Amino acid sequence: MCLAVCYQTETRMIITHFTDIKAVLPVQTKAGTQTCLPWGRRTCERGELPLGGWLTVEALKQGKFDYYSPKKVKIPALKFMEQDIENRLRWFDVTAGFWIQGVLLKEQEEQRVYVVVFTPELRESHYLRWPQLQT
Repeated sequence: MCLAVCYQTETRMIITHFTDIKAVLPVQTKAGTQTCLPWGRRTCERGELPLGGWLTVEALKQGKFDYYSPKKVKIPALKFMEQDIENRLRWFDVTAGFWIQGVLLKEQEEQRVYVVVFTPELRESHYLRWPQLQT
């Protein structure tokens, strides 16, 4: 489910874990710059946006989050961490030229970024969810 992300800023490499209440994700702007926004919402945080840090492709297609004016965004990550069905953690590189697909949701002044995930269809998959990558 993309539990952590590694990304590069102008000055250093950052690793952020969703469990960190201060977790932010980088978002590529239309102008080509990078800004960081809060990664999802935790139960201990105030707000109206959905709990968690991930939204499924299926739920987005079904319009379940249309109320929050979803906007596709690019998350320029170098790596992401996943947990397999046996609870082992593993880092995966993001291939050059690819991005993790994110979605920006807004409710009044609150805005947060969520990682878009899907369920792998392979019978032999070791992962229940996988981040959607895009070029």
